[in-house]
Amino acid sequence: MYPNFFAMKNHDENQSPVITNPFQTLIDRLLQIETKVDNLLTLQNSPTEPVQKADLNRKIYGIQGLAVFVGCSEPTAVKLARSGRFARYQDGRKIFFYEADVLKGMKRSTSVNS
Repeated sequence: MYPNFFAMKNHDENQSPVITNPFQTLIDRLLQIETKVDNLLTLQNSPTEPVQKADLNRKIYGIQGLAVFVGCSEPTAVKLARSGRFARYQDGRKIFFYEADVLKGMKRSTSVNS
């Protein structure tokens, strides 16, 4: 009829029943969540390792990939690709860019504008 709010843990005939408080269970879980969030914030604020050269040789495929990498819309990515700020490569019908070239081109363009 009514839900059992105080669950019986480890109930055995030889042992006395242990009653768990649901509020204590919630508090314990909230503490676990808080520690995980604190760990994530610590990782986020810690200095990142320098980008290795192998990572900069990765290819960015297509305009959508360029838009995601740069953090802009697709029409803006088309303008960037056509602007000549960085090299654009083509393999058949697919275009791609190297991350290092895009980063250099974006750095160069922002330093010229400043």
